[in-house]
Amino acid sequence: MPDLPPHNGQTAMIGIGEYRVGTFPMMTIGLGSCIGLTLYDET
Repeated sequence: MPDLPPHNGQTAMIGIGEYRVGTFPMMTIGLGSCIGLTLYDET
C-alpha cells in the first residue's frame, strides 16, 4: 500500500449522480465523467 499524505482535517463531499444495484453483491456508482466506484459485499 502506498504511503498516504498526512490528514489535513479537510473533507471532500462527493455528490453521487447515479447508482445501480442488482441482485448480485456488486454495485457501481458513477461520480461524473471520469470517476466511478465499484463496491463488492459477499454478504
